[in-house]
Amino acid sequence: MLQYNPEYLEQQAYRWGGETGKHFASSFDVKQNLSNRERINRWFAALQMIEERPGFGFGPNTFSREYSAYQRSLTRTTISVELGEVGGAHSEYLTAASEMGLLGLLLLLAVYARSLWLGSKGLYQPTPYVQRGVFILLALPLLSYYLHGFINNFMDHGHMAGLVYLHWGLLGGLEARGIFVSDEKVITVSHAG
Repeated sequence: MLQYNPEYLEQQAYRWGGETGKHFASSFDVKQNLSNRERINRWFAALQMIEERPGFGFGPNTFSREYSAYQRSLTRTTISVELGEVGGAHSEYLTAASEMGLLGLLLLLAVYARSLWLGSKGLYQPTPYVQRGVFILLALPLLSYYLHGFINNFMDHGHMAGLVYLHWGLLGGLEARGIFVSDEKVITVSHAG
């Protein structure tokens, strides 16, 4: 079983991150911030769910209904939910793994990696600076979202999901238009009518 040690988490954040680590450690301030303690409670509940069903998880959109049974008294807070009708895992990655299993997590990581690859691919093509700027404006917000996904999840909120899908769609549209084509020969097929 996983052990919970908030002091160790805080020490490691300071040790490895310096000033940035201090800001990151505020996400783990479990002494003064009840919300952060509840976040860690849900992370550990998600890890317990993943441990029980690692292959395919509990199914889409099931975390909020299932996690209450996986809470442990050590991590429970006064704002912990008994019936498990609301709330998420506060991590895109733990949500994916608990609901879709490790296979679903790998699929999610593949989608994230593909979008970042497309965005970075446009940066290194011999294209005008304006086009490179477009790639930066598409890839950097996605990178920020993916990094933020470690400590929160917003994909179930329509306004955030819409922005992520918009960026994915724009990157896909640029790829479909051939913006990412390098100096290699492109073969086009025409149908004689």
